[in-house]
Amino acid sequence: CIPELISLHCGFDYYEQMVRCAIGMPVSFPDPDRAEKTPCMAKLIFSECGGTLTQLDTGFINSLCSDKIQIHIDYEEGECIRPVKNATDRIGHVIMKTDNETELDEVIRLVEAHMTIEP
Repeated sequence: CIPELISLHCGFDYYEQMVRCAIGMPVSFPDPDRAEKTPCMAKLIFSECGGTLTQLDTGFINSLCSDKIQIHIDYEEGECIRPVKNATDRIGHVIMKTDNETELDEVIRLVEAHMTIEP
């Protein structure tokens, strides 16, 4: 989630600037001394035991999304979830414009409460 956090915090599209640079086009970054910084953070969602994703309330999860909250789930119902060993075992992520980790953790808790993983 680092490129997304850079984009939110600094106020420019990180991916766009990297693609422009890769194809030889001019890039533009805001002046760091003048740019308004937006507090933001992200966390990955994992499963300790793994199993099958038997229920995913995408309607509820999508209702949490806003200009302030981005949620991405990498799996669909019926797919096998690996138990967490490293970041590649993630179920998804939440990115949020906030400087309050408790607020981010509450959104993660809500997302996790609206999915069921059965061994």
